[in-house]
Amino acid sequence: MSHALPVSWSGFTYTYPGEDTPALDGITLEVAAGEKILVMGSSGCGKSTLGLTLNGIVPESIGGASAGSVTVGPYEPAAEPLATMAASVGLVFQDPDSQLCTINVRDEITFGPQNLLVPAEEIRARTERVARLAGIAGRLDDNVFDLSGGQKQRLAIASALALEPRVLALDEPTANLDPSGRQEVLNVLREIVAGRDATTLIVEHHPAELLTVTDRVVVMEDGRVVHVGPPRELFATAGHDLRRRGVRLPAAVGYRLGLDAAGTVPLRDTVELTPAELDHDALLGPAVQETPPPTPKPAPAPRPVLEVEDVTFGYGDIAPVLRGLNLTVGEGEIVALLGANGSGKSTTGSLLVGLHKPDAGAIRVTGRDTVKVPVAELAKHVGYVFQYPEHQFVTDQVLEEVAFSLRRLGRGKGGAAAVRRLAEEQLERFDLAHLAGKHPFKLSLGQKRRLSIAAMSVYRPDVLVLDEPTFGQDQLHTDQLAGIVRELRDDGVAVLMITHDLRLAAELADRAVVLAGGTVAFDDAPATLLENLHAEPRWGLWPLEEYALWREVARRQPAVGFTADSYELGRRVAAARKAV
Repeated sequence: MSHALPVSWSGFTYTYPGEDTPALDGITLEVAAGEKILVMGSSGCGKSTLGLTLNGIVPESIGGASAGSVTVGPYEPAAEPLATMAASVGLVFQDPDSQLCTINVRDEITFGPQNLLVPAEEIRARTERVARLAGIAGRLDDNVFDLSGGQKQRLAIASALALEPRVLALDEPTANLDPSGRQEVLNVLREIVAGRDATTLIVEHHPAELLTVTDRVVVMEDGRVVHVGPPRELFATAGHDLRRRGVRLPAAVGYRLGLDAAGTVPLRDTVELTPAELDHDALLGPAVQETPPPTPKPAPAPRPVLEVEDVTFGYGDIAPVLRGLNLTVGEGEIVALLGANGSGKSTTGSLLVGLHKPDAGAIRVTGRDTVKVPVAELAKHVGYVFQYPEHQFVTDQVLEEVAFSLRRLGRGKGGAAAVRRLAEEQLERFDLAHLAGKHPFKLSLGQKRRLSIAAMSVYRPDVLVLDEPTFGQDQLHTDQLAGIVRELRDDGVAVLMITHDLRLAAELADRAVVLAGGTVAFDDAPATLLENLHAEPRWGLWPLEEYALWREVARRQPAVGFTADSYELGRRVAAARKAV
């Protein structure tokens, strides 16, 4: 007999308190006991809210208006005590720090079962079992705060599994992690999804690694379910529509869609999900040569706008986070700053805007020594977009957030009407105009990120520092942000982009700089970085599947240049074939 429970939504509509537009709008969906579901969709489409209905957090704990029904096996979550649902439904959130509640790893895992009065011997057995599954068996006696981001998320997953839930929901469990941490968690998730009979619902913006163990994909938009089906069939029949909706597609799927769009190799009833499944010989013919790595053309060095010279910095008495850091960003240049969590990327950003002062060395912006410039004055020249958008919001309205920057940081001339017009234009560019009257904290994660960038870029600073600009973004808005960053570069703004998104760095950056051990370990073209990633696991990065795909394609179509956009790669291959 299966341990899992079926889940059903029947005409379910939910509106958050104080909102007019439903977050979920007439959801009707049946999930069989033990079925593995991957939920995809653009930012703000209702994916996370859907997961919160499983244990009654929505609507009972948060409030708001609802209609229709949600059932989990014999339970109606909205009518059950939260403690009852916690015994059957496990939730894992985006940010592990938001759900860890003890300081010891073992205590964290045992906390849930203890609250459910599970016998002590059974708790010990469960703890050992889930710790091994999550790959943290050797850390059971450690302090939670000594764990990396990936280890914390694996601990959160282990803690949920220790409850032996009959339904497991994971809300973007890799969103906050560096590439190595993401891979750690995905490896665990694949094993969990493939090996457990619990009904599983995973919300994920980067789905490629999970599709091969997923029974069905559910695609949402504007609070509604717009597509449902097995992944291979769904991407074959609805792939072009999903791409238009801003859903991030696996590299192999994007490539096949590009070939199909050009009429070269039409799609059939199913599509390959991974590059390893692609039969390149059948698609393009046999390989004609080994592919040399791309050789970027050296560009003349632009005039330095940001200069970091031999900077050392540490917090209090602990070992320095940065050790002799040297970095320049030129006028109209985009530099991607990469590295593992804890390598000093965000610390570097905080130094650039004067939130901290270097212990040694110097930082200059347009020739000004940042130590000698008041923070309020420095802010007119350096815009800083925080990793967590909530940390920088200062008003209670989306439109006012952008207008505030204009008034305080240099472009408030022309009166209130001019400021409002510029702010409205900026919201249009960032697809936020329809949210102008909302409170910033009521936006989705992706919308908050776009608002923070809109507010900091509207006054055209000399240097713009973006800390994880694509965090929580769907593909449509990632591409939109990339276009805006290119516009800023063309206007002469020096852009330092702190990111874990190698695909974005490869497509957008002029240079890639990797921090490791508090200093620069790599400074060269992004394509050169992609070629050498396999040799440097300590950098906390992970080889890009789009790059491996291009290498295979280029062995058969040598004239096709590198792009990290697999759809564009497919179109380029098609064009090259037609030109022969």
